[in-house]
Amino acid sequence: MNVHYFMEKPAYDVTQLALCQHADTEVFRQALQRAKDNPQSFYVDWSNKESFIYSCLLTNKGHESAVKCAQFSPRGSKVVSCSSDKTIKVWDSQSGQEYLSMTGHTDFVNWCCYSPDATMIASCSDDKTVRIWNSHDGGLIHTFRVHEEEVSMCAWSHDSTRIVSCCNDWYIRIWDVVKATLISEIAGHDDAVRACQFSPDDQYLISGSQDCTVKVWDLAKDRWIVDYKGHDAPVSSCCFSPDGKNIASSSEHFVQIWIAQTGQLLNTCESKNGMLVLHCVYSPDGTQIAAGLSDFSIQIWDSTSTNTLALFKGHSGWVYVVDFDHTGDRLLSGADDGTTMIWDVESGQNQDMVGLKRDFAAMYTEDDNLLVVAPDLTNRIRITKGHNGNIAKLNRSCSTLTPLEDCRIRCCAISAHDEIAYGTDKGQVKVISLGGQVLHDCPHGHNGPVRWLCYTQDGKVLITCSDDKTIKIWKEGAEAIVCTGHTESVRKCRLFDKDTKILSSSWDGTLKVWDSRSGKLIYTCQHNDRSEWILSCDISPDQSMLASASVDTTAKIWNAENGELIHNIKGHRDCIRSCKFSTDNSLIATGDDQGIVKIWNTKTGTIESTCGKHHCWVTDIRWSPDSQRLVSVSENIKWWTVNGKCLQTLPIKGSFSKYIEVLDNYKTFITIDSAGILYILTAIENKSTNINGAK
Repeated sequence: MNVHYFMEKPAYDVTQLALCQHADTEVFRQALQRAKDNPQSFYVDWSNKESFIYSCLLTNKGHESAVKCAQFSPRGSKVVSCSSDKTIKVWDSQSGQEYLSMTGHTDFVNWCCYSPDATMIASCSDDKTVRIWNSHDGGLIHTFRVHEEEVSMCAWSHDSTRIVSCCNDWYIRIWDVVKATLISEIAGHDDAVRACQFSPDDQYLISGSQDCTVKVWDLAKDRWIVDYKGHDAPVSSCCFSPDGKNIASSSEHFVQIWIAQTGQLLNTCESKNGMLVLHCVYSPDGTQIAAGLSDFSIQIWDSTSTNTLALFKGHSGWVYVVDFDHTGDRLLSGADDGTTMIWDVESGQNQDMVGLKRDFAAMYTEDDNLLVVAPDLTNRIRITKGHNGNIAKLNRSCSTLTPLEDCRIRCCAISAHDEIAYGTDKGQVKVISLGGQVLHDCPHGHNGPVRWLCYTQDGKVLITCSDDKTIKIWKEGAEAIVCTGHTESVRKCRLFDKDTKILSSSWDGTLKVWDSRSGKLIYTCQHNDRSEWILSCDISPDQSMLASASVDTTAKIWNAENGELIHNIKGHRDCIRSCKFSTDNSLIATGDDQGIVKIWNTKTGTIESTCGKHHCWVTDIRWSPDSQRLVSVSENIKWWTVNGKCLQTLPIKGSFSKYIEVLDNYKTFITIDSAGILYILTAIENKSTNINGAK
């Protein structure tokens, strides 16, 4: 099921892909030996890969922007998808290989679907048209232009002779595809119609609208027979059960199941954490309902008991559409992040539904144990010890040992004494032991989400920063010292100069340096005159320089002693999201939203090399101890030489990763991806690897 990796350009290293297989397979054993025998190579072993089951079979990144719809072909061998990039694509559901790309729409394509006989594809668009395409060669067959506003959805009759479409002009229209004529216009809603579908016997039609109603229409009598008003907000989707007896309709964070002929409510499925339900669909046997959610996940319920059966997480944008294949074994999803994913439904029902968030902390303890701390989707802290990624025995029962918060945990840090501090969306600052015991709790530590926190080297002082525009200095037994001066959210804080100074970066476009003992402002570095967001900052290892990276496409290097500007770095064409000084202070790497990493000389401010490239935002960068290599994270993980050569690329299961931590002299790499999966990666030593990871 990894055939799609070979469609990437350039293709992934086959040996590295094999190293991601289970350790007891012959494929892994041969790849490991090959990696050890190759003196010119760099490979990593995913040490904790045995500790989880991941249900994603394939990730397709064929579109350039949001995937608005994706549907299996009738027999499930192909997928048709459409996008805000104005294209419709047909691709193989096993390998991801693209077969067709249809162009012609002049605006966002909102929906696409195969005809039941698989000979045609229908699409509709914000360009106010419905189009019919030949599914074999992509040729355009018909264009229907009667709609007066954006067309939201279209669906086939089960005999493949008619199309129904719905529109922002409040009308539903039915077309004869054989004669290329409009059969009827149906009016009755009081706002835009967002969803429509024929019943399994083609005798009825349902429509869901922004007027908060779902209507069931008798096509023979040309009128509605049920006007369902159970929703309190606009209806995002609706669909018949496979036997046509029931209807599932979604609005806000609910999917309601009701009788098609009477409108009697049977059951309600509620999304986790109150997330918006964007689209819902029945499984072919009618026993399950799947939905795409606004928190980038997919949820599956039992349609009778409404119990949650599975939760899939891997997208990094709203999930606009879901679709089962004809067997019900696979589920397709399309999202705002531009990806389409195919999931194994059965394995999803057997896996732990509690994924990790990407805001983690990692370190080695005094007894040489790897310790990884991260919040999970249930708003608890999970503690992982050891390279195999097993949850530590002391924390195996998370429900009783770590506090359950009532909101998202945004950040965490580990002290030198193995205490864990974390901050929440409600401004709470809490410190717990490895066993989960609460040591300190400040429910109102900040008046907004806590964005970052860090400890002094001795673990006695905690620094936090928040959307409330402040930095706070927490000393045991004393009231917090408040640092005020930023005018927008403070996104990061760092200690330097033997922990006597604090560096803070803000969306107000400034870096500020504070005295960590008194909280007084020492100086301000104004990145630009337009107060554009600073997205990243860093301190050089010798603590003589500071760096800031901004949405204005520039990075700047500052004198850490007095805040004077040393270099204004220009050369990127998009937001610079990450920056990192090399270990020897001579270089700085910057990563932008086009996926490009550039390396600059800190003495001259001139470019040394370009690493290219990722296909998404570069969110973090780390250097090797000898400053000859670096690693960057984005939609995958890449290792580079200092001259820009790509040494290795590791695919991840989710659509992107946010941070990477590097430990043990560039031998251990840790990250968590958007699917909530922890990666503990160990560099494989070969005949030429020295302690610094250099060759």
